[in-house]
Amino acid sequence: MYSCALVCSEARWAVLQYVLPVAVRVGTLHLPEGAITIAHYWTDREYAAYHWLTPEGRTLGVYLNAASRIEITPGVVRWQDLELDVLVLPDGGVEMLDEQEAQRAPRWAVPALERARGRLLPYAVEIAGEVETLTHSVWTAGPLKQRTSP
Repeated sequence: MYSCALVCSEARWAVLQYVLPVAVRVGTLHLPEGAITIAHYWTDREYAAYHWLTPEGRTLGVYLNAASRIEITPGVVRWQDLELDVLVLPDGGVEMLDEQEAQRAPRWAVPALERARGRLLPYAVEIAGEVETLTHSVWTAGPLKQRTSP
């Protein structure tokens, strides 16, 4: 569980912000301490997206996480991680992560995992571009500005 700040909340879409307390590596991408995570969750999509940025707003990468059972409620976002992840780098490079974990998915998760794989793999770069646009429509570099829609 992560404690995040709410950036935007709508009926089927929530956006949260998290600041990395330490540097981490994801695939070939190095994320420095202080990098901003703008997390997008949709109740009607088979994935969640994490847009990593510098504090000034420069994209470091977009991480697409196959997910199911996404729930958005006041104060809490929950989802089932399906262990299939796709990293899109700023230069358009795409890395598939956690494929072996996804192959060991429980039987109940296989249909959702296949839907996510069919959406994420061929369209990762396009989805990442949409995520970047959405991020910049609700978040600006600097102090957190929050928007809530009915």
